[in-house]
Order: sequence, then structure tokens, then C-alpha cells
Amino acid sequence: MHNKWKNQRARKIKPVRFDITQLPYDVLYNIFSYFCVHCCSTIDPLSLGTVYHNAQEWTRQPKRRERWWLQARRILFSLTLSCKALHGPAQDVLYHDLTIGYNDPRLILDLKSEDHNRIFYGVNRHMCAMAAKRLRLFMRTAGERKDLAAKVQRLSIGSGFLNHLKPLQIRSLILQAAADLGIDLMAAWRRRLASLPPGSKILYSEILLAFPSPEFTRLQNRWSEWSRLRPRNANGIGHLLAELIAVLVKLLLNLNHLDLRANGTAFLEPSSFKALGISSLPNIRTLDMDEPANFLMNMAAGPQELRNLKTLRVSETCYGLETFREALSACSTDLRTFVYEAGGPVSCVKEGVTYTTFTAAGAAEALKKHHHTLETLHLDVSLSQYIYPPLEEQMRHFTLHDFTAVRHILLNLGLLFGDITL
Repeated sequence: MHNKWKNQRARKIKPVRFDITQLPYDVLYNIFSYFCVHCCSTIDPLSLGTVYHNAQEWTRQPKRRERWWLQARRILFSLTLSCKALHGPAQDVLYHDLTIGYNDPRLILDLKSEDHNRIFYGVNRHMCAMAAKRLRLFMRTAGERKDLAAKVQRLSIGSGFLNHLKPLQIRSLILQAAADLGIDLMAAWRRRLASLPPGSKILYSEILLAFPSPEFTRLQNRWSEWSRLRPRNANGIGHLLAELIAVLVKLLLNLNHLDLRANGTAFLEPSSFKALGISSLPNIRTLDMDEPANFLMNMAAGPQELRNLKTLRVSETCYGLETFREALSACSTDLRTFVYEAGGPVSCVKEGVTYTTFTAAGAAEALKKHHHTLETLHLDVSLSQYIYPPLEEQMRHFTLHDFTAVRHILLNLGLLFGDITL
């Protein structure tokens, strides 16, 4: 009797089969967003951390192990290929974020090496070649599929692999992207020559004349000779990389988060963007760079050009107060988060004693126009070898009393109380 009842119960209970493809689009989209760096903001600095501090946590991972977000992207990519029902939402999330050569431990070499070029670049050539190839493939896809390019909201480019791109490769990428955009690049560059300062005009005229012709190969060979003497060649390669970044920004019309590391950013010119028809960056809400002062001051002649900027993060660089003020003056009046992490000392000599020109009081004064909106303020100079001014000079006029919206604050004790030992 017991067995009969058991068999009847087993027949009544039917196994529940769950088919993920039957879920609504918005539910699938939310599930897949956990695999997207842009959506979950996992690699963003924590509320009470700094850019460099979090990067240090990331690099504790074994060098040869892939980052989780690289694995997550591979999962999304597999979903787009393996299932038609999941293709749409997986593809939409997959193209949210373009992260290349950024904080990948496989791009980091042992800095104890005696090879100075390897120390300087700090990257693995093979992995850089793979990252460069990925960028080339992405730009080709973005040029052919404007609908996919419009989905990209975050662009993060690391510093290592860009140096691995050869001038001819950069030239090919720029020309192809300009053709996809319907821009006569040579005509645009000829027009911009008239407005360039004399020093830059010589270099750009040389690039312009050689760019569309076989003469570019000869120019490339000369740059190769320069790069052997100076690994970070500022006379040609850096400007080409800046042009490449400008073209990439033009391709990605809906970009709202721009994260650039070092290479090319120091040479970004407003004429690079204007030649491509970019007069403003209204969609940019987050700017994360290690050398943003030139970029900001060049792109934001008026606050309307970066009118929606809400978050500015500056790391691994050093500012004096004057540069600090100029960079902040280029921001909109609606800044919500400001992170500054010094990468080296900026000092001056006063009465025979070397003092830093960066003070907490000066920083608060420079941020004064954002006192109604600023919610997060990080001023971190702990990694710099600063010689702090005397206590009374440091504390004079320093107050955050007017910053009524601030919620998270990180300030070094040295900025507040001078050079002290705990």
C-alpha cells in the first residue's frame, strides 16, 4: 500500500523545466548586466579608496590569470553566438564597455629587470600585440556597424599596448575610421594647419604631407630611430596616438565614461576634435585620466563643452595649485565626485625651504564653485615625498563648511597637520 501511494505521488509531481530564453528582454538584460564592467561599476574606485590603491589590490592577483571581467566578456560573447533568443540582450550588454590593456596583470612584467626598455614600457609584447589587434578589430566593427558603436558607453584604454602599435598600423586605423565616418581627413587637416601654433605646425605639416603617401614609411623609419633613443617619443608617435584617440571618440557617439592612461593624452589638441567635427563632449559624465589637465583645458574652452561632467578622477600625476585651478575651471558647475591622487611632488622654494605648492586650503578654494554639488572629495598625496609647509600656514583659511552636499571625504593628515609621523 505504501509503495502504491508513493508511485501515485511520483506520477503527479512533474519536474519543472526552466527555460531562460522565455524570460522577458528586460529581465535578461538585468541578468547579463552583472557581466558588464560599465553596468556594475566594479573597477571604479570605492567610496573611501583611491584609484591607485584599488589598482594595487587588483595587481595582487597572479600575473597569468585573466581578470574576471575578461572572462565575463567571453561568456557574453559566447551567448551572442550560441543562442538566437539570447543574442539581442547579450550583445547589447557586451558592447556597453570597451576595456583594452587596462590593469591586466598579464601585461605587467617584473620591474626588477635590468632591461630599461622593458622597465619603461612594463608590458608583455605578446599581450600588447593581442590588445592592439582587438582594438583594430573593434574599430573596424564600429565603422561598419554604427548601431553597435552607439551602444558603447565606457571607453577604458591602458597605457602599455598603445606603444606597441606601429605608425603604419595607426595610420591604417585613422584612415579607415575617417572613411567610415565620411570625413576627408586630409582636407580637414589642411584646414587645421592654419590655426596651429608655429611649433606644432612644423610637425603636423610633416605628418600631413607624409600621411597619405609612401613617404610615410620613411617618416616611420625616422621615428623608429628616435624611439630607440627616447622610448617615449613625443615628436611623432605621441601625436599620432592622440589623433587615434580623437577618431575613436568620434566613432563612439554615446560615450559617457572616458578612462585614458598616459599615452597620447598629453598631445590631445582641440584641433584634433574640431577637424573631425567634434565641438563638444556633452555626453561625458565621468573622466578618469592620469594627465587630464591638457585634455580638459583644450576641450573645455567653455563649461558648456563638458557641461554634464559629474566625476573627475586624477591619478598618478602631480599638480601645482595653478594647474589644479585651471583643470577644475574647465569642469561644469555640477561636479559630484573629485578624486586627486598625486604621483609626485610639486614644490617651490620659499625663504630657502622647499614647500609643496599643493595645499588643502588651496584645493578647497579651487573647488569652491562646486560646494553645492560635490559629494565625494579625495585628496591623496600619501605616495609623494612631500615637504609640507608649517602647520599654521597649512591650516590657514582651510574649511569645508560651505560644502553642504559632501558625503565622503579622504584627506591626508599631512595636508591638514603638516609633515607628521604616526
